[in-house]
Amino acid sequence: MKNIYPLVLLAAMLTSCATTNINLFRGDVIGFSDEVQTSYTTQTRGWLMNMKSQSDPYDIGKVEGKKAMETAINNVKRGENTAAYYAMELAAERVKYIRKKVAKKDPQTRYYIFLLTDGLDNASPETAKHDKRVLFTRTHNQYKKRLHRKLRFAMGLFGKNKFEVYPILYEGDDIEKTRKNMSNEQYERMLADEMDCFRYSSEGKDKAPQLLHEDDYERIFKHLKETFNSSSFTFKVPKSYAGKEIRMNFVDGNGKEVVITAKLKKKIFSYVLKDIHLSNGCTIGNLRSVNLYPNDYMNTYFVIEDFKLNEKAYYPIENKVKQEYKYENSWVLNSEYTSVTEAAINTYFVIVMDGSRSLDGLNHDKDGFKEEQRMARNIIKILEESHH
Repeated sequence: MKNIYPLVLLAAMLTSCATTNINLFRGDVIGFSDEVQTSYTTQTRGWLMNMKSQSDPYDIGKVEGKKAMETAINNVKRGENTAAYYAMELAAERVKYIRKKVAKKDPQTRYYIFLLTDGLDNASPETAKHDKRVLFTRTHNQYKKRLHRKLRFAMGLFGKNKFEVYPILYEGDDIEKTRKNMSNEQYERMLADEMDCFRYSSEGKDKAPQLLHEDDYERIFKHLKETFNSSSFTFKVPKSYAGKEIRMNFVDGNGKEVVITAKLKKKIFSYVLKDIHLSNGCTIGNLRSVNLYPNDYMNTYFVIEDFKLNEKAYYPIENKVKQEYKYENSWVLNSEYTSVTEAAINTYFVIVMDGSRSLDGLNHDKDGFKEEQRMARNIIKILEESHH
């Protein structure tokens, strides 16, 4: 009898490892101009910042949490200067804190920072020193290196979480005045020199999102939605289909169809999909099992990560998904199939927003700040879509 106990322990460990915190969909807002404000409270901004307690991020999965975050977006303070490097440093520190204290180092949680600005940094070293974040004033270039170092260490030395930064530059009157006497080549070199420190991906420098710079927020939103690679989709398969080939049929809002076929196989304590085939143009980052409902003895659950069609994020319409299984040489429709609407990929994100008055034009007669606020709300919509 005593030989049973190691098996029981192993089973418990495997069950525990398969479980993920499926309710983590949270975010924060950091605003910057003459000063940097955070939507969360901290006891200090000094080097002990992450060793002290901080208030919780907004729970976007709840109506009140989403409304509170939108209020924080609306309440970003205005000013004359741009302390973007310092704001991004605090965002990196906040990501580090959430990974340890809230997500409890869950290896599946994904982290994102979205930077919205209309100009180049001119105030970070001084603002950081005033806040006692640094003891001695850094030069402009020193602060850029400091920021990139903070981004690299946010996931820890051996972290495997996905962490990406999406820098967005709105080319309004402020930046237009800067580039007026430059050639296109000079302008691009200046942007690279000033803003490459914002670009980051835990998957490597070549995977880091490019700086997105446009003079129109509608185009910015379109490009961001196309390049943001966190589209995911969760579906279930009856356990009785073990040994059978299944086919998932998807269609998105543009009528574009995707088909994924695979064979369901039973392992000792779980189910897996093998021999996966994708229709033309479709790519996925991963297709893994998730212990979404431990008490569901009828179905097993899978999540498609980084779901793309022709290198653009793919968002299937839930109520149009069809599932089939193969019987002999024919496909049989599973007429009982219903979509899974819960988020399966844990997500935390920070929207870092510029509050400088230059957003409203040189004569303050434009609505650039309101458009930036609308863009921030649209980012939340993109993230919400990626969870279904």
